[in-house]
Amino acid sequence: MPTSRLLSFASHASHCRQPADSQWLLGPSPAAAQLWLQIRRVAPHFRTALLLGEPGSGAEYAARTLHQLSPAAHQPFLMLAASDAEDRFCDRTRYANEGVIFLPELERLSPTAQSGLLYLLHRRGNRSLRVVTASSRSLRTLVAAEGFNPELASALGSIHIALPALRARSADIARLASTAVQVSAQARNLTDPSLSPCLLDAARAFRWPGNLTQLRAAFDWLVEVHGNEPTLYARDLESALAAIAQATAAQASAAPSPAPRLLPLGIIVQEHMRAVLSACQGNKLRAAEVLGISRSTLYRMLDQNLSASEPSVDFAIAV
Repeated sequence: MPTSRLLSFASHASHCRQPADSQWLLGPSPAAAQLWLQIRRVAPHFRTALLLGEPGSGAEYAARTLHQLSPAAHQPFLMLAASDAEDRFCDRTRYANEGVIFLPELERLSPTAQSGLLYLLHRRGNRSLRVVTASSRSLRTLVAAEGFNPELASALGSIHIALPALRARSADIARLASTAVQVSAQARNLTDPSLSPCLLDAARAFRWPGNLTQLRAAFDWLVEVHGNEPTLYARDLESALAAIAQATAAQASAAPSPAPRLLPLGIIVQEHMRAVLSACQGNKLRAAEVLGISRSTLYRMLDQNLSASEPSVDFAIAV
């Protein structure tokens, strides 16, 4: 994109309101300038917005900034994990009509939660409720490979904002590192330690596969362990990254295996058949080949699923 179309860091830092969460999105890099430009353009008008980016690249910060810069800033901000979304969308007594709902795990929404969210979008009318979602994969991929509700994907995909990976924001690293140290030191009532040039060089050279989440964790560890030292060095950052990697690996190995889904076999077969059909983009011949059955058998199974009497789910939501 031509430089003339990018907001400079000086301009976007001085001519607009800056919510606290935006400090993790700002910086002198072109990627940060482009991100801030998108957020400023979208915030006053959006009703749905999709944040696309790698895990840890700042989806929650972007969602909160959209809320704080929107006309709904004085209304609630509700962040819902995928495990909570189904109950919220199906229980009218726990649901708000205004503000912003943020769903950071779009690809993990259950079919029931997806249906409830679609019902909500259809029923909200002119109410001020806004919905922000985040995903590391495109909606097209979710629909084709995961059986995501295509109608919901269409409703959510009208506005999307790309979240740059931290490796595309190397010019922002010094500012982000200083901010992370300041936040961590203030939380511990410590004086901010200085960051040596060699540490900043090492931070800029590092790829940060965990993006902003990893950067914040690394500098929080530095302040916790070396917070009483006047200056932090590259060797300290190396120790922090190694400690975080070790802790992450230990946590992953200690995590319990997910409990099996206790569902009737017929429902599991039905879900798998629909997922394969969706992945094959509705091509029944191809789906039958993948499933290892004849096309006539697939048609018969589809007819049985359509005619089977299943308990209906009431997605009644207060609107």
